[in-house]
Amino acid sequence: MRLLRRDDHFPQIESVEVTPPTVLLGEPFAITVATSENGPRDTVTGTLSGPGGEQVRLRFARTGESDFEQAWEAESTISDGRGKWQVDVAIGEDSAETSFEVADRTGTVETRIRGFAVEPETVDPGDLLTFTGRLERAAGGDDWSSLPDGQPILVSFRADDEYAWHVITETKTGEGGRFTATATAVESGLWRAEFQGGGDLRATRSAETRSTVRRSVGDVSVSHGRTPKKVHRGKIVTHSGTVRYWTGNGWSVVSNRSVLLRVDGTDHPDLNDDTDSHGRYKITEHAQVSGGRVVVFRKQGQYSAGQSTPERPVTVT
Repeated sequence: MRLLRRDDHFPQIESVEVTPPTVLLGEPFAITVATSENGPRDTVTGTLSGPGGEQVRLRFARTGESDFEQAWEAESTISDGRGKWQVDVAIGEDSAETSFEVADRTGTVETRIRGFAVEPETVDPGDLLTFTGRLERAAGGDDWSSLPDGQPILVSFRADDEYAWHVITETKTGEGGRFTATATAVESGLWRAEFQGGGDLRATRSAETRSTVRRSVGDVSVSHGRTPKKVHRGKIVTHSGTVRYWTGNGWSVVSNRSVLLRVDGTDHPDLNDDTDSHGRYKITEHAQVSGGRVVVFRKQGQYSAGQSTPERPVTVT
């Protein structure tokens, strides 16, 4: 008789971001965290740390939930402390951090990304997407002007039914602040471009734009959590998650099918499990090498092949 593992989960932090990306003194801002594999009692905690040793405790509330991820948000205001700040967040045994700039409104220059677009809007998996837009700076009054060539631009993606943003590609501006980038279409979702600022220029993000990848019945999605993420050689790392497939009308779980673990790019057929009636799996690894971990689902019956994303790093000491 197979035991159910409904409560066996390892929450992971998928992304952390600050909005606006350059925080202005005395003005409110938000910290948004996307997590996966949450249980009903899991909560995100966090702290802001300033350049002068300032510490601010954050209080997060869950603001969204889908089959794959949850969204959390905390709001704060910084009245003093120009310079580089850091936000540290944690859930369960997973943690992450990101840094951001705090500046005065006066003495800094607003920037914007205008006309960000993706073509074509509807594609098949593996097709090439092309992104275009223009980076500008405020020039006084209602006027805007371009920046010198060579400004770095990041292009990020957020999949449907998820909350995490992931940087997919990067490019640089050319004449007149215009830029072009390309990426391979994998899933349907939202795209945006970001300029990370520098000097007296504030960071900025573009409006979001959507691309649609044609989805087929039987397409598979694999979630993957691991704990701990740092161990001594030979110690146990436990991997767990859920396998789902697209029915044509929504997602349903894949039960009684096998998955295996890929360690640092190499498949390990001996590290495997079968999903239970809730689509969940659990794989125990005696870790030997550092590197990324991916859970692989090979094509089985009506279900297409799939694997977990992003890679989960494990450090072995």
